[in-house]
Amino acid sequence: MKRWNLLLLACMCLGSVCTAQADTLSLSEAVGTALIFNQELAAARADIAVAAAKLQQLRSQGRLQAGLDLSFTHLETAPLLEVPPIDIPLLHTSITLQPFALSKQDMLRSSLSLQKVLSTGGRIEYGEAQIKEAVAALEARVEAKADEIAMSTVKAYLGAVLAQRMAEVAEQAYRVVERHVSQAEAVFKAGMVPRYAVIRAQTELANQDRRRLDAHNQVDLALNLLQDFMGVTLEEPPVLSTSFSGKENMDEELEEMIRSVMQSSPAIKALQARDRLYSAAAASARAERRPVIGAAIGLELYREDLPLTTPEGYAGIVARFPILDGGLSQAREAEQLALKERNVADMQRLQNGLRLEVKKYYFDLNSARKALQAADKAVELASENLRLATRRFEVGEGTSIEKVDAVLALSLAVANREQACYQYDLSYYGLRKAAGRIRTELDGGMKDNG
Repeated sequence: MKRWNLLLLACMCLGSVCTAQADTLSLSEAVGTALIFNQELAAARADIAVAAAKLQQLRSQGRLQAGLDLSFTHLETAPLLEVPPIDIPLLHTSITLQPFALSKQDMLRSSLSLQKVLSTGGRIEYGEAQIKEAVAALEARVEAKADEIAMSTVKAYLGAVLAQRMAEVAEQAYRVVERHVSQAEAVFKAGMVPRYAVIRAQTELANQDRRRLDAHNQVDLALNLLQDFMGVTLEEPPVLSTSFSGKENMDEELEEMIRSVMQSSPAIKALQARDRLYSAAAASARAERRPVIGAAIGLELYREDLPLTTPEGYAGIVARFPILDGGLSQAREAEQLALKERNVADMQRLQNGLRLEVKKYYFDLNSARKALQAADKAVELASENLRLATRRFEVGEGTSIEKVDAVLALSLAVANREQACYQYDLSYYGLRKAAGRIRTELDGGMKDNG
């Protein structure tokens, strides 16, 4: 059933990608495509299937085993039972018996045997526990890897959106300066400004043209990087339909958020499953020193050609008592306990890293929120400054330098606001990724888009 669900999801995302070639590509669609086509994720899912198959192999050892044996034997000479003459003194005679064949020269044999393990001392039970915890650890690793892929794709997508916004800002600044050049030339012909004003405007127009071309090149690079993370190559560059939000709020406090991350992080769940795996492996090693008991039943199905000494069937109990293994089981147990201790250190290191990650994104989010508020105010002031500078230049009270500087100031203010929006959204999704909820967030976005 899971395979059909995965196939259906793949078809849906492929359809989204095909549509995006001629139309748009949302953030959730980009992440969904990356999760499907990422080969590392596919390999990790295959490891889970391999571990599940090993579990079935282990369980089969404790089930009833049945076998049918067929054999044909040809003897050069059939064994004979020869009895020497028996003397009877009272009768003054002897009795001679004819040799008696114990088996035939050609013997066909078929037998059915049944075996059932009654007790393995915990070998199978602890082995099952090992595999189950290994599967749980692999599943958690897949979840963590999927979150990493989602975050990388989000970063690439937001980076492409930022590049497009920067290109738009550069294009707009170029158009403003271009109009200013035409205006400066007209004012110069009227004798209202010196030649230097025109030269200054033309120089800035050339600079803005270079910035505009560089910005468009950055857009191409960012879109190619996004497609690389998605694992697909589109015929046409996608039109990104998801804009910066810059307003998503985190209702949780920092400490509450850290506690939530510690409970829901897939990476922590993977180490917790690994800890249980090492415990089960140590118990399995101890079980190697316990006896194994089984029952066996055999029945000869074809008896006509069998030797007279062969029983028609048997039933019994088989037991194996380990006496000395050279310390192998003790060494395996010590190894697993040592790995368990190391896992404790890995857990502590991971928790410290997650705390730092959450704090970083949390503080980045707050900084970006304040930077966004300041950037909005800066854009408002820069827009008003440009309006005044343009008016002064038109009436001959201002210079071309003031007008050009006002254009550059507005361009910088808008670029800073876009950068603050990018940093805000990146921090927001970074917090979601640390908590293992980034894909849930984007799944909701995909449903909304649907």
